[in-house]
Amino acid sequence: MDAPPSSSPAGALQILLEELDSLGVSAWVPASTPPLNPTPEGDPLWLTQQVGPPGPTVLCLESKNHGGQEQPAFEGASEELLTKMLVAGMKLSLEEVGRARLTDVSQGTAPTIRTSWNAHPPQLLLAFGPEVAQRLLATNSPFEELRGQIFSTEYGVPLLATHHPEQLLNEPGLKADTWADLQVAMKHLGLPSA
Repeated sequence: MDAPPSSSPAGALQILLEELDSLGVSAWVPASTPPLNPTPEGDPLWLTQQVGPPGPTVLCLESKNHGGQEQPAFEGASEELLTKMLVAGMKLSLEEVGRARLTDVSQGTAPTIRTSWNAHPPQLLLAFGPEVAQRLLATNSPFEELRGQIFSTEYGVPLLATHHPEQLLNEPGLKADTWADLQVAMKHLGLPSA
């Protein structure tokens, strides 16, 4: 007589994968697995223009040069759209959200990622745009392969990549993909989805 599926290692793994899938986790990397390509020592990443509470539910990150242009962090129409995405879409309060710019250039007293999150890490990083996602995951994989999945990072905080609000303003057709990405984040955080 065959053993029930859950009593075999393969059956237990299948049950675990089904449970993860039901939670919206489509890319699973065990915690003991190293990140894709660890950032070399001596190559720290800094956070600048950081605002929000310590240990936010979500930390929104963008790169210094989104789209090749030097821009303020989430400003103007881009900031308005980001606020709608987080408050109206994900049902987060602004008190639960942090925002920062990621850069690999020292900004004087700006904290590195590691020192910034020592005491109060965020629950999830939302990486807006390919530059941030590829840098934090230390990969050159195409952005479309990184979007909409929860990844482990070497910093101990899960990451989900999606389109930058500025790109959505210029290409409204990407809003449906971005909403699908945010629903994965909501499921990961245990938030009710629409």
